[in-house]
Amino acid sequence: MKFKYVILVVSLASLALLYLLTGLSQPPTIALTDAPHYEGQHVIVTGRVQHYQPTSNGAQLIIINAPDTETTLTIYTTQPTAIDYGDLVSADGTIEQYQGAWELSVDTTQAITILQHDNTSLYPLWQLALDPHKYQDTTITTTGLVDSATHASFTLKDPNGTTTILVYGASTQPTKGTLVLIHARFLFDPDTFRYTLQLTNTSVLAIQVR
Repeated sequence: MKFKYVILVVSLASLALLYLLTGLSQPPTIALTDAPHYEGQHVIVTGRVQHYQPTSNGAQLIIINAPDTETTLTIYTTQPTAIDYGDLVSADGTIEQYQGAWELSVDTTQAITILQHDNTSLYPLWQLALDPHKYQDTTITTTGLVDSATHASFTLKDPNGTTTILVYGASTQPTKGTLVLIHARFLFDPDTFRYTLQLTNTSVLAIQVR
C-alpha cells in the first residue's frame, strides 16, 4: 500500500512540474504598441483583421489593429490562413523588423487562431476583389465613394481608389464624392465578364458628402 502511495505522489509531482514548465515556456502576450521592445523574441499578439493579401512568393500578409485603437501590426505567414475582415485573431510568432516596420513572423497556420468571427457581413471592396468567388451570389454590406453615376447605375470605389465596381438598382443616383453604405447582391455578369452589385434596397445611405 505504501508503495502505491509513493507512486501516486511521484506521479502528481511530475504532473505539477510539467504544468509549471509548460507555463514558463509559454510566450508572453504583448500589446501591439510594445512590439519594438520584443525584437527577435517569441510572443503572442491579438487584434482585429483590417487587411490581408497574398504575396508573390505564396505567403500572406495580415494587418491587425488593437481593439478601439489605430495601432496596427503586420503578420507575415508563410502558410496562408482562411480569415475575414473584422475577425479577432491571436497569432504566435517572432517579432522582426522589415523595411523599417515591425511585423510578427509566423511559420504555420496553427499559430494563428480565430478568436471571434465578424458576423456583420460588412466587407470592404478590396476584400471582394481579393476572392470574388467566395462572395458571389451572396448578400453583402459595403461602403465606398461614389466615383461617377448615370441614370441606370453608379460606380463605387474604395477610399484608396484601387477597386471599383458598378452598382445597379438605386431609385436615386447619389452624387459624386459621396461616401455611401449599401446592401447588395454580389453578382457576376457573364455578358461583360465583370462583377457587379445589385441593390437589395433601392435607397442608398449617404454617410458623408464631400
